[in-house]
Formats: sequence, C-alpha cells, structure tokens
Amino acid sequence: MIAELNGICQRRRAGQVVISVGGIGYAVAVPEPLADSIEVGQECTLYTHLLVRENAISLVGFASANERDLFNTLIGISGVGSKLALSIITKMSPGAFVSAVLAKDEKALVKIPGLGKKGAKRLLLEMETKITKIAQDLPPEPLTTGSAVNPEAKAVLMSLGCTEEEAEKALSAVLADLPADAAVNDIVIAAMSAL
Repeated sequence: MIAELNGICQRRRAGQVVISVGGIGYAVAVPEPLADSIEVGQECTLYTHLLVRENAISLVGFASANERDLFNTLIGISGVGSKLALSIITKMSPGAFVSAVLAKDEKALVKIPGLGKKGAKRLLLEMETKITKIAQDLPPEPLTTGSAVNPEAKAVLMSLGCTEEEAEKALSAVLADLPADAAVNDIVIAAMSAL
C-alpha cells in the first residue's frame, strides 16, 4: 500500500493533482479544496489510500492522516463508496464530522452532496459503533453549519426540555466566556444558568 507521497506537484485540476516522486508522476484524486491549495512546482506531502477495483487502481490523497483514516472508515460502510466518502471529507473536517455523528446532527450531513436524508440516517446509524475509535484520535470540533454552538451541549439541553432556539441562545451567550476546550458538562451547566 502507498501510505504517503512527498514530492513536487507537476499538474493540478479540479479534484486531482500529479505528484512527481523520484521521477514518477502519481495521479492522485484529492478533495477540491486541497487541489486548490497546492501550487504547481510546490513540494507537498499527501497521505494516501490505494483504491483497488476490478477495473482500476487509483490513489486518493489527503492533507492529514486523520482525513485518510476517516476516509478508510467511511468506505468500509455499506453504501458509502469512494466518491461519497471524498465528498464528505471535502465538505466537513474530520472533527466536524465526529461532532455531527456524536450529536446525531442529520441536518449537517444532509448538506453533503450525494447524501440525502435516508443516507444521512443510515450513515449515523452505521457510524455509532465506529465513531468511538475515530473520536479517540480526533477531538470533536464545533460544526460550521450556521451555528457556532457546541452540538453535544445543544443535544443535552434539548433532551432536558429546551427548544432548539432556547438551547442555541443560551449556548451562544456562554460559549464566549468559556475556554475552547471546555467539557460538555461545563458548557451545559453554564448554559443552564443563562436560561
């Protein structure tokens, strides 16, 4: 397996770069934001996954090992192919994806091209057992779905009887005063006092 490439970008186009390593040019499919960030002639390192199919062998590259590990987990789920897994990683960072799964935030997942409402529900169900392994290596991060609130804290507040609007308002009021790495229970306690 080719796990990592370190070389010079020879060419790029939407979703693909050609990396020259030791005189050999490797065509690597990458998330579009990554392709846009790599300049031709620039040295770069890509963490890769070698896809072997019946009719093709291809490389998929990522900016971090966490992205690659999430990709590997996603393609192991029934119904999630490499295109959908790449689409998920293009639209959400691994930390935001972990946050969405932990919060069971179907709305955040439905915004991913190729993943409808049924697919998002199935993905959340399938990821329930796999997310703990990913979350150990990768701390969740706030979702950027138009709301700057902690999705886990929001889910806890809503389970305690708050409406979505009340939970978001209370969390928005207290999050600025708390450290970025505050535990969910500390966030919830502070938000409850703000209600």
